[in-house]
Amino acid sequence: MLKIVLTILRGFLKLRYRVTYNGLNQIKHPGAKLFFPNHQAQIDSQLLATEFYKYEKVVPVIAHRFFKNKFLKEIFSWFDAISADDLSSGSRDTETLNKIYGEVNVALGKGKSVLFYPAGRHTGQGYEKVYNKTGAWYLASNLPEGVRIYGVRVRGLWGSIWSNAWTGKSSRLFKNYFRGMGIIFGNLLFFVPKRKIIIDIVDITDEAIKKSQEGLKNFNTYLENFYNKYGEEKVLYQKHFFFMPKYNKELPKSIENSFEEWQKISKINEAQVPDEIFEKVKEIIVDELDLNPKDVHLNANLVLDLGVDSISLVNIVNTAETEIESAVTVELDGLKTVGDICYALMGKYVPSEELKPTKIFEQIKPPVRAGCDPDDTIVSAFIKSFTKNKKEIYCYDSLLGDSTRKDYLLKAMVLSNIIKQNVKEEYLGIMLPATQSTSLLIMASYFAGKIPVMFNWTLGSRGLNHCLDIKDVSTILTAEKFFKKVEEGLPDRIKEKCLFIEKKILSAGLGVKLSGLWKSIFIPKFKHKPEDVAVVLFTSGSESLPKGVPLTHKNIIRNVHISVNHEKMTTDAIIVSALPQFHSFGFTVGTVIPWVSNMKVVYSPDPTDSRELIRIIRHTRANTSPMTPTFLRMLLQSAEKDDLKTIRLMFTAAESLQPKTVEAFYNKAAEGAKIIEGYGITECSPVLTLNPRDLQKIKSVGIFMPNVKYKLVNPESFKEVELGEEGLILVHGPNVFNGYLGESVEDPFVTIDGIKYYNTGDIARQDEDGFLYITGRLKRFIKIGGEMISLQSIESALVEEYGTGDEVTFAIDGTDEGDKPEVILYSKYEFDLKEVNEVLKNKGFSPLVKVNRIEMVQEIPLLGTGKTDYKNLKYINADQEMAIQ
Repeated sequence: MLKIVLTILRGFLKLRYRVTYNGLNQIKHPGAKLFFPNHQAQIDSQLLATEFYKYEKVVPVIAHRFFKNKFLKEIFSWFDAISADDLSSGSRDTETLNKIYGEVNVALGKGKSVLFYPAGRHTGQGYEKVYNKTGAWYLASNLPEGVRIYGVRVRGLWGSIWSNAWTGKSSRLFKNYFRGMGIIFGNLLFFVPKRKIIIDIVDITDEAIKKSQEGLKNFNTYLENFYNKYGEEKVLYQKHFFFMPKYNKELPKSIENSFEEWQKISKINEAQVPDEIFEKVKEIIVDELDLNPKDVHLNANLVLDLGVDSISLVNIVNTAETEIESAVTVELDGLKTVGDICYALMGKYVPSEELKPTKIFEQIKPPVRAGCDPDDTIVSAFIKSFTKNKKEIYCYDSLLGDSTRKDYLLKAMVLSNIIKQNVKEEYLGIMLPATQSTSLLIMASYFAGKIPVMFNWTLGSRGLNHCLDIKDVSTILTAEKFFKKVEEGLPDRIKEKCLFIEKKILSAGLGVKLSGLWKSIFIPKFKHKPEDVAVVLFTSGSESLPKGVPLTHKNIIRNVHISVNHEKMTTDAIIVSALPQFHSFGFTVGTVIPWVSNMKVVYSPDPTDSRELIRIIRHTRANTSPMTPTFLRMLLQSAEKDDLKTIRLMFTAAESLQPKTVEAFYNKAAEGAKIIEGYGITECSPVLTLNPRDLQKIKSVGIFMPNVKYKLVNPESFKEVELGEEGLILVHGPNVFNGYLGESVEDPFVTIDGIKYYNTGDIARQDEDGFLYITGRLKRFIKIGGEMISLQSIESALVEEYGTGDEVTFAIDGTDEGDKPEVILYSKYEFDLKEVNEVLKNKGFSPLVKVNRIEMVQEIPLLGTGKTDYKNLKYINADQEMAIQ
């Protein structure tokens, strides 16, 4: 049967390929032989098998994935084929390779010949690269007596439909067989344009054994030199039909397994990986490979720089999982750098091939000025936007892919039915990162007549418990996978309220879905009013405990309307948002603006994961983004040339923007791009000021929005200061909230001349052109990652743990003015930094809250009242006498 099948296959192959074999007579000699061919294309193994079988039966070593097909498995059994469950395919069993080598040696020992591909995969260019594959080297090093090794050099298949040069990826076996049959019969059998193939068969036994004794690197280099004797092969796209012109086809921009792809890495900066994880991974790599520690850095290429092979990679990851107490859930074959291993251990690594395709960058209509009606509610403005251009792609994320406006509206209506079934109270908690699903849940809440309460999981157990004290809810919508990632930092009160929405979606009945479909076509009238509460956000105050901020539809829509007009935004904007919706910047700019202003949006769930964010930007061609300076700086540190070439508008706020960050942005963003610094507060929906798009000033947060009344006043007398002088910022406008939730919260408003102004707590000065410059903060808090961190609360917690009650022996201060915000512990006595931060963690503080360094002082400066003099504390030098002014 095998002979008949191979004879038929050989006949078909001859119709398409004209093969010249050099050295074929050598394999006619008796005795076991070990063939090492290069792997230009999937078809080369069939060319070799059909030809060699005329002289002897050859046992092929074949990738395990092909054995999963019952039909192929039966055919392979005729050859006595050996299944190669390569570690690079996801297996972690290092004994698998020993099993393969054992089966090969058994076959050779019985006098059978074996076909083994040293590279183990199709080449990605016109020459062969074996890299650090160990299989051929091991077999040559342990060659049974009397076995001859033959190098097989295949030329002429680079550009075939069976090669990676055709689509950039490995070909699909059965699809290409059917395609090949179509080509043959389409050319009436006898007129098929033939591809010329040359196959050289050379006895390399003596040299291969010699090189194997010199080590893996020298042996693989020898094989590469053998395969690439005639240099890089030019790609040839042979025409398929005699009546068609020559193919005018170019190589794919990205080719699987190519040397260029191996060189491409997504850089990670040190701030994105905890020191303890990197140092442990580094230690394990050094021990495994006997390397110089200086050679191991986050962006070191595992294969090209460090010489990692599949076995050592498995050993490194297995050891790291044990010692770091983490689990790597991705296939190891995709890990290219030391940083990739760290990211995988942190649960942040996402293989690039998992990105779903998108057409979000395609425009149905020419762009026009974006905007919304300032008298609308969020819901009415959304309906107006989503009942136009229904087929246009509106949203993308890596989990759900593209959603048209029609799709998005339908999903929101179905979700609203599910919410109605499961939540009876008016207020509904949501705790999820920046994803398409999160924005859908918020809109679905409105459709269901609910008010979303956005929970910030980074607040820690203390902060989250206080949030529930302010605004308790019976249900918090989240996703199980996300919940498990943050579960450790959640208090029991939060955990017991969580509802995994994906489970409710899966169990939703047909009636729920049909009802949602009906509503998406015949949209019901919703009763929201501009004065109704649209969302409850939480923000940390001077005492570190979060405050509940209810924002109305009017607050947010008026802020959106004036901000979009002020910056002259257009409907071709594709906003990439990584800021979670519990953040006012992420809620308004990343969610509501694209909803109501006919723009598009792309979500990336983790603003600290710059590599993933860059992939999303490149993939979707996003051109606009809201970003805090901390996250922007991380993004720019990771970005290579052209990574951000589509970004033309970057909005940044929540922290001080440094000149170096601005310079780095302009070096990497699109030509003519603008970085717009602004100033906003959660209580103000949030935008108060923005630099105009056509006129900007360095270190200024811009000018006040036209619909905002403001005053800069003396913090004590509340009298207006002179132009250029520093004053406390007071604001009044339609975007300003009506007051905090809870009766015990201090009134944040000041009435002047009959107008109620919100006291921002921030100090600033204004120049003659109206540009605002933030110079300080009245309250003792700093911003890290856009979040308010109270210095007083940190100090109070440490006083509870370490305070003597007799004297002030330490104090906490900090700054967010430089490139990297930091919290400093000034102390008369020594502290262990790790222990201090563990105390804060155990007291329920967010992971953001950490003491960065300890400064030793002789005394803590005090005011006449006995309180700590924080103004002079910052001028203390640990090595000198205090300088109290």
